[in-house]
Amino acid sequence: MKRSKASSIAVLIVLIFAILPGPAWPQSGRGRPRVPTRESAGPPPPPVTVPASSAVVKQEQSGNTSRFLLRNGITVIISEQHAAPVVAAVACFKAGRANEPLSAGGTGRLLANAIITGAGRENSRAVTDIRALGGQLTADVSYFSTSFNILVSPERLP
Repeated sequence: MKRSKASSIAVLIVLIFAILPGPAWPQSGRGRPRVPTRESAGPPPPPVTVPASSAVVKQEQSGNTSRFLLRNGITVIISEQHAAPVVAAVACFKAGRANEPLSAGGTGRLLANAIITGAGRENSRAVTDIRALGGQLTADVSYFSTSFNILVSPERLP
């Protein structure tokens, strides 16, 4: 009986040490390869300055949607939706048939076509940059407004 009790205690001790994890040795990093540090190319860029005419006058937040009213009258709405893996931007202007004088009809459509086709040096660079990222730039003209839509995959953004 003593022998079976001693052997069962030995088996129990072996099982306890087999189940419990061993000591965790600290990692000093001596065996890891060194990661090269990035050399700074020069002084950091200056902070972005916002003109006084574009300062935020009013800010509202509801859930994951933020609405900013700027001093110059522009309303910026930011809605983060992390369920879809895309980056989208929409710019909407009150340049539709309802907001145009009768003598200047079609200004919204002309504006949309000029931006999409890249008329002018500044516009063509922006359009080619968006297309180089694999993004889409589209324009929609309605009775009340003209909107521009940019859609880019987040993996393509720097």
